[in-house]
Amino acid sequence: MAAKGLLGSFSDEIDKILIIDWDVHHGNGTQSIFYDSNQVMMISIHRYDIFPNGCGCNSSSSSSNDGNGGVDCIGNGDGEGYNVNIPLIGSEYTNDDFKHIFNILVIPLALQFNPDFVLVSAGFDGLKGDVGGFSLTPPIFGWMTSQIRNLGKRMALVLEGGYKIQSLPKCVKWCLRGLVEEVGDEVLEIGYERDESEEEEEENKFEKNENSLFEDGFNFEQEPSSSDDNNGNSPPPIPLPPSTSLEEEKDTCFVLEGTIQSIIQVLEKMDSFWPGLSPFGNHSK
Repeated sequence: MAAKGLLGSFSDEIDKILIIDWDVHHGNGTQSIFYDSNQVMMISIHRYDIFPNGCGCNSSSSSSNDGNGGVDCIGNGDGEGYNVNIPLIGSEYTNDDFKHIFNILVIPLALQFNPDFVLVSAGFDGLKGDVGGFSLTPPIFGWMTSQIRNLGKRMALVLEGGYKIQSLPKCVKWCLRGLVEEVGDEVLEIGYERDESEEEEEENKFEKNENSLFEDGFNFEQEPSSSDDNNGNSPPPIPLPPSTSLEEEKDTCFVLEGTIQSIIQVLEKMDSFWPGLSPFGNHSK
């Protein structure tokens, strides 16, 4: 609804929207709505072996959808290449796995798509002890929010909740932190190599600056970006960051094999639509 509203009511400012769904369930409803559209890029990171069925696209014009949240669901017609499923099979995925997915897929895709607005389906059921069987800790949500914020686009996070009620306030607080300041890689160790008590220290540091950060409220006023310059020429594309190879990522963090396999499959599907995405080298259509 938010994406439809933005595209309809603010069409003079907003032409392209990126939706990132990090909830452990597949974003089947969003996929169904925008499966034929090239105005919305949908990226869903989800557990595929538990929540695949009934996650299809019901668009009457869709013929290439395999009926679930698999990598083959890449969009249809004008929307082909704009629906990105990142299915994870099994459990125990950690902060490092999601960092890996963001570095190799999510952020490079976002930079190439170059949206006018970013919406996040912010579900927290990937936490340790929640229904998804993943092993994420609250700081990863602040880190991902910070990475999205660094795109320099207007954005909004839509709370989808989670089932580990006692941990939801921590997740929301980390997301708020990611909206207003840089969240570095070092916090991703909290709950793993670093003791969980260090999370309280990190939160206390944030609380000391909280009044100054929020006293004037969030200021999202930005000049709307124009698709053309004064001479009617399209601006140059945003340069991609130096690509990180899968081997480099594996050398710097612990990543499950399932993550590697899923990313390789997505790269194979998306590389023809988004040249240069693959860390294995540049490719053309």
